[in-house]
Amino acid sequence: NHEANQERSSSNTKQPSLSIISNDTALKITDKLVLSQFDEIIKHYLRIKDGFVATNGIEARIGAEGILNTLAHIDSLKFTNAQLNFFKNEVEVIKENALQIKNNTDILKQRSYFNQLSQSTFFLFKNLGCEKKLYYDFCPMANDNKGGYWISENEEIKNPYFGDEMLNCGEIKGNIN
Repeated sequence: NHEANQERSSSNTKQPSLSIISNDTALKITDKLVLSQFDEIIKHYLRIKDGFVATNGIEARIGAEGILNTLAHIDSLKFTNAQLNFFKNEVEVIKENALQIKNNTDILKQRSYFNQLSQSTFFLFKNLGCEKKLYYDFCPMANDNKGGYWISENEEIKNPYFGDEMLNCGEIKGNIN
């Protein structure tokens, strides 16, 4: 069981599947083009995260638009049926939440979609793979004390839910690679 199973948000947006968390290689993508596209998604996701850390909603919106554009060009013909099913489920949640971040100008509203975006992005890469070492961080005080997850590329905690108000609040809960 993964701790995120207990941390689902009560918003109306789709929830991450949370059903498969595996270190097994059955779902891992090996195609280099797809993995490079996954790296692009990570780059745009980190732009959202860094925008929230800096309390900069414009940067978050640009990152969300980048995720949406990159997802539109993923070559899913290179996936097995199992990979494709998992990909579609997580990407639906990622797209919905990235679109909400892109379309909102209020940073508090944008941040309200970040937890689900982060969970699905983590589960996508944890199960299908990526080439970067990533950390899965958690702040228990985010989202009205329901908690909130995010992905970072280093061990230093920089909380995107509160920006400089509580920059170092959080802990590492997992990693990829």
